[in-house]
Amino acid sequence: MCLFIVYFIYFFIIPQTPARLTRPSASLVSDFPLWSWLVSIPLPVPDDPKSVAILLVAITVIAFAIYGLVVYLSWKLRARSGTLALVLIPTGAYLLLSTFALPNLNTDIFNYMLRGRLTAVYDKNPYRVAADEIPHDPVYPYASHDYTDVAEWWKLPLWTSIEIGLAKLTGDDVAKNLLIYRVAFLLVNISNLILIAIIINNINLSFLIAGLVLYAWNPIIVILGQSKGDTFIVFFLLLAILLMVIERRNLTIVPLTLSVLIKMTTLPFLAVYLLMNLRRKKWRDYIILGILFAITAAVFYIRFDLGDYLTTQLVSIIGMSGGSAPDFFRNFMRVVFVVLIIVIGITRSGEKKQMILGWVILALFFSLFLINYGKVWYLIPLIALACLTPDWRTISTTYLLSFFGFLIYTWNSGFNKEFAAPVVISLPRYIIYLGLLSVGLIAIGAVLLWKMLKQKINGHVGSVPPLFSRQEQE
Repeated sequence: MCLFIVYFIYFFIIPQTPARLTRPSASLVSDFPLWSWLVSIPLPVPDDPKSVAILLVAITVIAFAIYGLVVYLSWKLRARSGTLALVLIPTGAYLLLSTFALPNLNTDIFNYMLRGRLTAVYDKNPYRVAADEIPHDPVYPYASHDYTDVAEWWKLPLWTSIEIGLAKLTGDDVAKNLLIYRVAFLLVNISNLILIAIIINNINLSFLIAGLVLYAWNPIIVILGQSKGDTFIVFFLLLAILLMVIERRNLTIVPLTLSVLIKMTTLPFLAVYLLMNLRRKKWRDYIILGILFAITAAVFYIRFDLGDYLTTQLVSIIGMSGGSAPDFFRNFMRVVFVVLIIVIGITRSGEKKQMILGWVILALFFSLFLINYGKVWYLIPLIALACLTPDWRTISTTYLLSFFGFLIYTWNSGFNKEFAAPVVISLPRYIIYLGLLSVGLIAIGAVLLWKMLKQKINGHVGSVPPLFSRQEQE
């Protein structure tokens, strides 16, 4: 119940704070009866920077405190009908709150609509035509115009196809379109939960309850899962893992490629998968994998005549990584990341749990060193992978990254030039980046030290336990 109240505040009170009300989408409130009714209720909405700052920090701390406590309590719960109900019923409530949140919760989804309508309504190629060429479109006033002045050539073709497909299902009623888009994201998120349950049921049934809580109750999933394309990335990534689990390895390349064609953040996973197969020297399978990859990618690139953009897109994605890291650190970590991809790909076996572990390591490295902390939705693939792994190190790191990232995102979105944030600390960005990174690593080290001391006290001195027990690996 406490978490339900926290999310209610995030979805229906925080959007009424001064900075959020400056968003054009705030005017859509009157277009949907539920929004109009909720806004008419005299809710305690703070209206000065200091009060808003306190609310944003308090909501984040409370949400993650409750989330962390529930994860801890669910760790050893067995999957029974009663415990599943305790997880899934609140999950449904949280996701429905997110689906019907006030329309100015975020703006990305309006950009998805507008870009999709370029093709679905106006029959224009979104890689050649900028959204500013259709200023008369009903969605145009509500989109963020940071990128509408240029054709978004850096968007991957499968994501563009999804934008167009959703736009074909909608009309000119913007509020109705928003709800249709959110429901589409909701259905994909529910599919992700189903895939997670099936995968955990096959590799580690005892972790089912905790795994579902780790994904479904994470504030990032609840608040951003119904509006960010990373939800679709995770769907294809989980589908690829499921195919590995049920030993359909050659087909795994198809959904894995599809995930890359939404956003290249999963390209390292694909590279490791191909390297592992190369190491196993099954040349026939490797050729089949290459053909399936090429055909899958070609279908979408040919559709939009994007052959000349393939290399440019790859380079641009690499260039955008590490947005929060200081310049002197960023390029070095990119090189380390490439080396890590190669090392994992050529040293680990292709066994399904080893593959998941390799992807977890890459996702953790990317999230720790190469992510822009303000873009917290980039953590969604890591959260999905972490919920498959009953390992306290992975989960504690993911928890800390989620907390810090969500706090930064919430703070940044709660203020703007017209409603400036109160000055809490005035430090260079790289100092804050290194500080957050250090806190996370120190916390993980403290947990590791505590576990080693506990083992020593109990007379069980030994190495740190592996991600999967020996019995599970067998």
